[in-house]
Amino acid sequence: IIVHRHNARLPTIITSSSIDVTGESGPITSRVRDPSVSMLIHMDAPDFRVKVRGGSKRGQRKASR
Repeated sequence: IIVHRHNARLPTIITSSSIDVTGESGPITSRVRDPSVSMLIHMDAPDFRVKVRGGSKRGQRKASR
């Protein structure tokens, strides 16, 4: 999908908590790092997915009696 959208110059938003665009260069990384078509924005914010709300993790339901 990323290669297709890159070749077609289509807008694509990629979010990741573990993307490393400074390391090894693979087919996806090279497209993400292509300065002619991409803009990398680093967002320094906590990961809200791992927060516990009301005693259960996101997506889990409390057992009902």
